[in-house]
Amino acid sequence: MGSAKTFRHGQILRLITAERIANQEELRRRLYMQRLRVTQATLSRDLQELKLVKNSGRLPPRFRAS
Repeated sequence: MGSAKTFRHGQILRLITAERIANQEELRRRLYMQRLRVTQATLSRDLQELKLVKNSGRLPPRFRAS
């Protein structure tokens, strides 16, 4: 795994544990605010690799480990 990907994964985990993130677009925007430009496809792959799923049973929905 490349260092950029490792860093991005770390930032994703940090964001979802620190804040309520309702969907991938919100997460992508939060990453963008940290100067991490990612496409929706890349973010979707990252979430799969990190085994993160959207927990729709909670209001508001948020991501959690599967």
